[in-house]
Amino acid sequence: MPQENPRLKRILEKVRPKTFFEDLAEYGYLMQYVDEFMKEKWDNEESFQIKILNILYEYSKYPSQELNLYYLWHFNHAMEIFSEEVKEVK
Repeated sequence: MPQENPRLKRILEKVRPKTFFEDLAEYGYLMQYVDEFMKEKWDNEESFQIKILNILYEYSKYPSQELNLYYLWHFNHAMEIFSEEVKEVK
């Protein structure tokens, strides 16, 4: 049995047609589509939000308020943890 080439495996994982969501993100319409047709799923499923935000990050050529808010929230959370750690050291 031939051994699997990890480099080839990584390349083959990336070689695929773009999805509908990826196309929408590329043209700047993904969040408009999600707001109009998938609002309930966006509001209730964190895994779906993360999937959409990752697609925006990877494919969008336009700024996204949702993506900026997501990163600001994580940055703020990291700074809170850092602040708590600094307080403990003092």
